[in-house]
Amino acid sequence: MDAAQAPAPQPTTAPPQTREVDALRLQQQLLMDTLQLGVLVLDSNDTIVQNNSSIQSLYGLAPAKLDGKKLQDTDFFLRTPELARHLLSTRVQNQPARFQIKTRVGEEDRMLELTIRPMLGEGGVRTGSLIYCDNVTVQEKLQVTIEELESTSEELQSANEELETTNEELQSTNEELETTNEELQSTNEELETTNEELQSLNEELETTNQELEERGKELDQLNSIYSQTLEKIRMPVMLVAQDRRILFWNTMALRMFGFKSRPPVNFTLEQLPLPEALRRLLIRRHRAVLVSQKPIVFRNQTLDGKNSAVDIHFSTVAEEDRSVRVLITFGPAADAGVRAEPKLHRS
Repeated sequence: MDAAQAPAPQPTTAPPQTREVDALRLQQQLLMDTLQLGVLVLDSNDTIVQNNSSIQSLYGLAPAKLDGKKLQDTDFFLRTPELARHLLSTRVQNQPARFQIKTRVGEEDRMLELTIRPMLGEGGVRTGSLIYCDNVTVQEKLQVTIEELESTSEELQSANEELETTNEELQSTNEELETTNEELQSTNEELETTNEELQSLNEELETTNQELEERGKELDQLNSIYSQTLEKIRMPVMLVAQDRRILFWNTMALRMFGFKSRPPVNFTLEQLPLPEALRRLLIRRHRAVLVSQKPIVFRNQTLDGKNSAVDIHFSTVAEEDRSVRVLITFGPAADAGVRAEPKLHRS
């Protein structure tokens, strides 16, 4: 048989089963497109196998063919930075994940809620993922409004109760004010009398202040004379307060302890550069003379165990403010004859 006589090719038709599957897919797509929820269906490699138009409109994206694209290559993925982390968590745990994002579409801020559900086949093997997205902006605003209204209602109720209480208090206050006005009239008369007394008192205070200034000058002069007198004593002398602070050193005392200048104001007996046993004994004698109010002599002591012996005299000095201070004097030992000025040896 030659080519001219060959039968013409017949058009191929899809098997009935294939046509039914295509019809079902079309129906499924039409149903998905009626949903307000945006839907994406992914296979196990995150390739989009099915979607509806709402997923684009919710994000304000232009319509585009998504089927067959990798999820990571879509504008939808770029607009949802949190998606990758939540998608990974559903792979690890095979549990749904839900989260919200805020995105701007034109002049409108939208709150979108996304849910990722893993799709599992036989034996619990993951076959893909279902992602659906809902616009919950109105619900969020409504919830906030409801909470604000509830809060406002409670505040108004509380304010009404406070107003009722305030009204009662105002009535009571008015009565008290009337009574107070009468008392004020009486008080004004008393104040006039008191002002006259205060004027007289001010004059007395001015006189007293002048006397105090003069007394202060006298005390300064006495302190200066007191210091000069202690400085002229030809033996080391220290004046010690009840709390063992050393208030005054004469030059010979400073030199004896090896100080080139006066120590700090808060320097105490405990800080003297003496052997521990002698320092403790000084502290005990200081306390004893304050208790007995009688002079005490501590004889034949060497300050460092090497130099000349000294007698240490403790006596009390009463001040005008009724405080008592202890005067400590370091003199030559009574049985040692005339000796050189005592001096603490410093190694």
